[in-house]
Amino acid sequence: MSDWIGLGFLILLIVAAWIGLRILSKPRKLTAQEFERRVNEGGGLVNAGMLELDKFLNPQAAKSIEVIQELKSGKYNKKQNEGDGDDKNSEQ
Repeated sequence: MSDWIGLGFLILLIVAAWIGLRILSKPRKLTAQEFERRVNEGGGLVNAGMLELDKFLNPQAAKSIEVIQELKSGKYNKKQNEGDGDDKNSEQ
């Protein structure tokens, strides 16, 4: 008798998983306004989580990520200084 109960439970579990996956696989219909809002919001939490996971798994990537963020903020776009003055002597 307990074999039938176990078999029934496994079949019920498989059918429930199949129905759940069918429901999850249906695409949601978005309005144009909702689509634009999601595009503007971006995946802030998802991107931040992936960034931290990448830093944890690849410590060398942390330095490159910092450089990329500094480039985006414009840190390296400043005008370069003239230097130590060696070029002034060669012009004269």
